[in-house]
Amino acid sequence: MTLRFLSPELEALLTDATKVVPHPDNPNNGETEKIVESMVLDGVYRPIYASRATGHIVAGHHVYEAMLSEGLDRVPVLWLDIDAEEELRILAKDNMIARLAWMDPALEMELVKKIANTEQGLPGTGYDDEWLVKAITASHVPYTPDTSSALDSVEFTCTACGHVNTVEVDRAY
Repeated sequence: MTLRFLSPELEALLTDATKVVPHPDNPNNGETEKIVESMVLDGVYRPIYASRATGHIVAGHHVYEAMLSEGLDRVPVLWLDIDAEEELRILAKDNMIARLAWMDPALEMELVKKIANTEQGLPGTGYDDEWLVKAITASHVPYTPDTSSALDSVEFTCTACGHVNTVEVDRAY
């Protein structure tokens, strides 16, 4: 299957795949199959970043592996004029800074629900229906209103992100 590039600028960066090599000190392992699925369904949207001096990939190792697994012999590379120390720093920070991010579970669930309701749905995103069902189920806090209470609403706070949900109490029952 031929992968499509989402930008002509990526096609302009196409380089013989043998000119770049995974960095020997890369500690990160990834889910290449999910990247392949994403590329096949939605196209390639980013290049690989590599050192011009050594050809070492400093960001995009798994994108590279996914492209090779799909039979590409030319891959989009953004060449960086960096030395060996800068290679290591970019390699470390690209992996670590991404790992330091956190998700807002409520916003993540809303995003995934929007995608699930599109024509293509969730394939290629790394999410699936099982994830969505679990997220929706986990987001509901069982609540039985106390009709003797003077409260008009009850607040629930997400223990993961601190998001506060206010539920109006319907006294018409």
